[in-house]
Amino acid sequence: MQHVRVGRYTLFGEIASGGMATVHYGRQLGSAGFQRIVAVKRLHPHLGKDDEFRNMFLDEARIAARIHHPNAASILDVVSLPDGELMIVMEYIAGESLSRLLRRVREDSDLVPPAVASAIMCDVLQGLHAAHEAKNEAGEALGIIHRDVSPHNVLVGADGITRIVDFGIAKARGRIHATREGQVKGKLAYMPPEQLRGQGIDRRCDIFATGVVLWEALTARRLFSADSEGETVTNVLERAVTPPSEIVKTIPPALDAVVMRALARDPAKRFATARDMATAIEGALVVGSARAVGTWIQTVSGEVIAERAAVVAKLEQSAEVGLETTDDHHPREVGSQISSVSVSTDARSPKKRRTAYVALASVLLVACAIALAMVKLTRHTATPATPTSTSLATETARAEPTEAIVAASTAPVPIITETPRIAGRDSGAPMHHRVPAATVSAPKIETAAPVASEKCPIKTYTDQDGIVKFRRVCDP
Repeated sequence: MQHVRVGRYTLFGEIASGGMATVHYGRQLGSAGFQRIVAVKRLHPHLGKDDEFRNMFLDEARIAARIHHPNAASILDVVSLPDGELMIVMEYIAGESLSRLLRRVREDSDLVPPAVASAIMCDVLQGLHAAHEAKNEAGEALGIIHRDVSPHNVLVGADGITRIVDFGIAKARGRIHATREGQVKGKLAYMPPEQLRGQGIDRRCDIFATGVVLWEALTARRLFSADSEGETVTNVLERAVTPPSEIVKTIPPALDAVVMRALARDPAKRFATARDMATAIEGALVVGSARAVGTWIQTVSGEVIAERAAVVAKLEQSAEVGLETTDDHHPREVGSQISSVSVSTDARSPKKRRTAYVALASVLLVACAIALAMVKLTRHTATPATPTSTSLATETARAEPTEAIVAASTAPVPIITETPRIAGRDSGAPMHHRVPAATVSAPKIETAAPVASEKCPIKTYTDQDGIVKFRRVCDP
């Protein structure tokens, strides 16, 4: 598995792929532990070097960013890499395209309930109306026309809300890329006659395409599609349209009227706005609720929704993976292709890392405490009562820090020390540096012995706790 880290985004496996770009699972990372799952659209590498496609890609982002509506997918960010690659970061929507849902319905020889199909298309129309009415920063109408309304660009969410997506070939004022004269963009089976003829188009172009999608959703059939492009164009221009109720008897005649008006070959006979068409659908029957749409999509494609939900959950719970980066603009890529979703984690769990940090901090604190105690000990022994005790204390003070430092680096935590007791010359009491029993396994350290006289030599011995001690043995 390969994955890519680009600045604050990590890209994972593929969600879908089209002729112009591929959409991947992504994760956006922020400060204070913030993260969210996003969808990242990457322009195909071989198209990224073509200025025409690059401009179309950037136009899509600019146009979609001006549309603010729950039925239009939101654009969150655009990323341009040093190598020229472009990526659009979008909100992640758990759901399925209408084209795949209709394919499943046809495979199962089933139908979409009219109330559900109508609810889906009402959402699409509301999103389109928001696009048609969008304005630029100066408050001027952008004149956006989607030009590619089709089941492929209708995303039905598991939450029952439908969004219109992909404004890649949308027509709008101020876009960088312009369609060449005689060039037709979009899917032929969903284009109105005036667009196929190369005539002027307006928002009613999208209303015709929506009418085709609604007809297909209600009947689970194709309306104008044929084996060849020429035949498809002929069907759009000349083929008589059968009212949906003649194919599916449960469709109310009032809904027939809405569909047939949207499919009028004369633009003047269609609905003036997408909102008008949505209002007409709602007046023709009781439109299904978002809950009804969500229940239907689970019935048709529940296993796919569940698989994607599991992928998202895995990404959300995983530790950070991806590219190491020196900054937000110069990623070091692990691989140029992304084939599947996989998650790697740090070898040590967060709990173990915290334990290691606490242990290290404890050792450092104890070492500081011991050093401070040694300083105090040195000051205490610097003014002895007699010259002999001065010599003895000096030697002891010189030996103590060495033993304490080694003990701090080798013995278990915590380390506890007591101030050494310095005995008088003739007392015969042991003189030692006490270390708790927990540290007896630490290596024994030889320290400088007290100064001995001829009559009182110094001998060492090890007590039952393994502590090395010194004792004067004076001749009688």
